[in-house]
Amino acid sequence: MTALWDETTLPTIISNYKLEDIFNADEFCLFYQALPNKTLHLKSEKCVGGKHSKTRLTGMAAANAVGKKLPMFVIGKSARPRCFAGVRNLPCRYRSQKKSSMDKELDRKFVREGRKIALIVDNCSAHPHIEGLDTIQLVFLPPNTTSKTQPMDQGIIRSLKAHYRTLTVQLFIRAVDNGQPLPKISILSAMNMLTVAWDKVSEITVQNCFKRAGISKESQECTMNDSNDPFKELDEELDNLRERAQDHAPPEVTTETVIECDDELLTADTELTSDSDILAEFWPSDDELEEDDEVFIEEPPPKRPSKQDLCHAIDMLQTFSLFVRVDHDSFKTNIKNISRIVDRDRLVEKRQGLLTDYFSKTE
Repeated sequence: MTALWDETTLPTIISNYKLEDIFNADEFCLFYQALPNKTLHLKSEKCVGGKHSKTRLTGMAAANAVGKKLPMFVIGKSARPRCFAGVRNLPCRYRSQKKSSMDKELDRKFVREGRKIALIVDNCSAHPHIEGLDTIQLVFLPPNTTSKTQPMDQGIIRSLKAHYRTLTVQLFIRAVDNGQPLPKISILSAMNMLTVAWDKVSEITVQNCFKRAGISKESQECTMNDSNDPFKELDEELDNLRERAQDHAPPEVTTETVIECDDELLTADTELTSDSDILAEFWPSDDELEEDDEVFIEEPPPKRPSKQDLCHAIDMLQTFSLFVRVDHDSFKTNIKNISRIVDRDRLVEKRQGLLTDYFSKTE
């Protein structure tokens, strides 16, 4: 299977498509609330259909062979997480698990751009053949070969998770330094950090992972030499946490255990063989409802910052601009743009009258 891919399928793709039109997409599971002191416990569990599986998200990472990434796409259990209440702009696209079947939105995007795309995906039940695609040619990898042939499995998703875990450890450190309770990460917070982490995955990392999978005009042999090293950053933050709270990051909690705590999770529930197992995943029993509520209802929506908070934040950024060593002019321009957006939003809020404004007060 792998020989056929290497000798026939892959050369055909490379010869018929530009590198910028060869994409790979893959799902990954994420224990989005996992903090360092829980990673060893989570990594030891099989976790199919249990409590921890309800505190996970499924993400979709996609990029092309020249390192350009598509926006992050997140799938969760809840159709309307409470933390979304009042939020107008989500950090990335979100869909609930019951409605997460692959659609044609990406195909329509490439039609508008006038491109012909080869989209390489792994051969699993979650990736059915889709009829009616106008510009995307789905290319399925040989079964049981993704660790060698899929770019996302060559280090892209691992780099993404390293950046995400670094952000969660930094949250942990801030809580310890400020004497606050340990952070409870909401779905909205996780989506925001996942989007930031995805932005941090460099084009060089993506390019090198495609090269390692053989999707390049160059040799399949490639050495990762990315100056943006998420693994080193995570290791440094774990050391910082140990200095502050040894019990929260004991020596056995390493960079690898933190990143790999959710590697064994299934994005498609292929191990749920009976009807009762499958139904239990979507409609929990009365005994499980309280656990499910803890995941989706406990976290309130974020509070809208006050005018004073926003002005203070802008003042802080303007002060920080005095100490910026690179891209100073660009930084100041961005601050001005933020100030304009805040001012316009405040004017819009003032214009929105209430129904009670149209009635006179009576004694």
